[in-house]
Amino acid sequence: KSIPFERAQELGKIIFVDSAAMDEEYINRVSQFGVHVLPDGRFNPGQVETGDLHVVFSSMHGTASPLLVKLLQKRGLAPDHLHEVPSQKAPDGSFPTAAYPNPESPAALGELFKEGRLVWQRLKQAGDPSSRNILLGAADPDADRTALAELINDETGEFHLFGPHQGGILFADYLVGQLLRTGKLPKNAAFVKTLVTTDSIRVVIEAYNREMQAGVEMIEHLVGFKYTGSLLQKAAVKAFR
Repeated sequence: KSIPFERAQELGKIIFVDSAAMDEEYINRVSQFGVHVLPDGRFNPGQVETGDLHVVFSSMHGTASPLLVKLLQKRGLAPDHLHEVPSQKAPDGSFPTAAYPNPESPAALGELFKEGRLVWQRLKQAGDPSSRNILLGAADPDADRTALAELINDETGEFHLFGPHQGGILFADYLVGQLLRTGKLPKNAAFVKTLVTTDSIRVVIEAYNREMQAGVEMIEHLVGFKYTGSLLQKAAVKAFR
């Protein structure tokens, strides 16, 4: 059964929210649990240096850009060091520049690498030493898949693309390791991953448990956020009780 949009509004079935206020609330909540994040949302400059970092990002005509821009600026990234891929910035469900907008596929990242090299060339030609510190990132249209690449040769402008499993391994190592070293890791912490995510993450977690007594429980589940969300909620209750 369906009803007109206006009628649904009259019945209170559709409610408009203040998107700016919701974005701010989300960023503040994320900041509460961030690693090396100060109370005002900036990275602790003694631990994370963003002064020379340039980030080139594509949302692949999707939803990620507005929130990511706010979050990175909150963390202290200078506005002129954040470069959005202009051809993919505007939301567009027809995806005119990305026939298959999946950042896990290298073939979908042509525009991102093109913009990354342009940014590198401009900085290099200007004699700006920050040309050495460029990070590329992309998200799929609904922002639940990502790609990361970093500049590895400042003489040729060569970037290295991390595969999705490589990114997960780096994320697991950094998150658990830094929370341990800063004393922020909950006593009953858990790391949740799907069955199709690389088992190398398990190796990382087991190494922290064995060598640093991290006590992190490894939880695996079927693919789908309905499983992830449920398990995360249960794990959070256990970790912070």
